[in-house]
Amino acid sequence: GDIKFAVRKKQNSTGSVGFNTSHHDVISLNKDKKVDVMVGLNATVIGSKSWEDGDKLSDDEDEDEDDDLKVDNKKKDKKKDKKGDKMTKSEFLSLAKDLKLEMFDQEFILKPKKAKSGSVGWGVAGLKIKTTINDVPLRLQTSVNITVKKSKDWDES
Repeated sequence: GDIKFAVRKKQNSTGSVGFNTSHHDVISLNKDKKVDVMVGLNATVIGSKSWEDGDKLSDDEDEDEDDDLKVDNKKKDKKKDKKGDKMTKSEFLSLAKDLKLEMFDQEFILKPKKAKSGSVGWGVAGLKIKTTINDVPLRLQTSVNITVKKSKDWDES
């Protein structure tokens, strides 16, 4: 059970470049409970703000980059039209397992968490990833958040 989708090239307002994506999905926590989530990823090429402008590429041009993102939760719900179950934040944190993130041929672990905003989900920030695209070595500063929709409104326990 994987959640898989492609990231898009992006030029940030600061002038730096990188990749980003957002995606809706449903993740099963066990046979009885599932959550409706929003997946967000931002990966900025470190040092790219100082690069000179080149030819602008459209999103549909393929540069042979390994831009697939795959999250393996081994329990992904097959029916995307199902909505997530309501539960308490404590129940979610007790049921949620680590998720494996595979990006640019590397694996990372996303831990269940409660955000400062009060929402729950999985996430990691500040990942430094080394990769090569078109024979150019790049370092990416990456953050990934998988937020359970409407969980901010759930009771604590």
